[in-house]
Amino acid sequence: MNFLVWNCRGAVKKRLKGILSSFVTKNNIDLVVLLEPRVSGAKALKIIRVLGFSNYCIEEARGFSGGIWLLWNTPNFSVDLVNKSHQLVHVRIKRNQNDHFIFTAIYASPNGDKRKLLWEELRSFAHQNAKPWLVAGDLNEITSANEKRGGAPIDVNRCKEFGVVIEDCKLLDMGFSGSRFTWKGPKFTHLDRIFKRLDRALVNASWRAKFHEARVRVLPRIYSDHNPLLIALEADPRGWEERPFRIFPTWMDHPHFNQLMVENWKLNDDTSVNLECLVPILKTWNNNTFGNIFRRKNIILRRIEGIQRRLDFGPNYFLEKKKEELRGELEETLVQEEKLWYHKFRTEWIRDGDRNTKYYHTLAIAKRRRNKVEALRNDNGVWVKHEAELKI
Repeated sequence: MNFLVWNCRGAVKKRLKGILSSFVTKNNIDLVVLLEPRVSGAKALKIIRVLGFSNYCIEEARGFSGGIWLLWNTPNFSVDLVNKSHQLVHVRIKRNQNDHFIFTAIYASPNGDKRKLLWEELRSFAHQNAKPWLVAGDLNEITSANEKRGGAPIDVNRCKEFGVVIEDCKLLDMGFSGSRFTWKGPKFTHLDRIFKRLDRALVNASWRAKFHEARVRVLPRIYSDHNPLLIALEADPRGWEERPFRIFPTWMDHPHFNQLMVENWKLNDDTSVNLECLVPILKTWNNNTFGNIFRRKNIILRRIEGIQRRLDFGPNYFLEKKKEELRGELEETLVQEEKLWYHKFRTEWIRDGDRNTKYYHTLAIAKRRRNKVEALRNDNGVWVKHEAELKI
């Protein structure tokens, strides 16, 4: 079971569909937590539908402040609301009759006085809760100087106060892999910025004992000044089935595609012969020039993540410039991904500018499932079902 926890800082109003679906698909996400969406009411429900989720639990934003969304689709677990307030949502997650725990999604207010109210809420809940407990989100506070870079010196008393809250609640920091800081602040000099580790996951001892292989990974920062957190409760190995070769219309947008066809299409040969000869050429071209869209998107995300981790250690003009170039490449790749899924399932184009890739992905999978040949009758009248025999 995997969670994605992300302070998207109002990015739900942008075209984040492609990047969110990438996070969800690549990491097999079961529950998405979006913090500070900055929308509420009917508009919030419309955005949730566009994002492709059928189940949700919401603490409404107040104006342009706050908001906590828990979103999920899978029927493999249930989510029951325990309690909620402006800065947190407590839910009970149950995977079966004997397997359940408490999850608390947090968006801590930037206002120090309001954060103190949150700390008291957490203390009160911790003292009456005896179940495994996971707390995750934007806590808007750090515990030490190691969790900040740049800007004014840290407020030691605030750090100590936050540390005392964690101790009083008998919580443990799960740690992380990836970028050391999860929030990028404003520049305070020409190149340097403020960076902090504001987003984290905390657990009590019984939760850690229950999910001893659980881990937190900091994903690349896209469309927001916060990095998403991937919380994996256990190992989830997945295999990938082989896909047949296809020509996609998105290739025709590449400036070198027409020249490639002119150079390799022989006018004196039969069409079927030309197509057969083109397959290895197009495979090589796709790998070396155009590139697999999904692999290219993942490579770009990894490079952005690597640059962000390197920038944790200090400003670098070259890397900042390269990061902006990669963001442009990512935007172009997401557009190509839209077209890819559209052409895989020939239906109406994506409305309202949203990258509804998950919707088209689902339709394409359903279509592939309908078209799949699962059995054939051989010359002896026997039905053959094994894949190896069907290929003969």
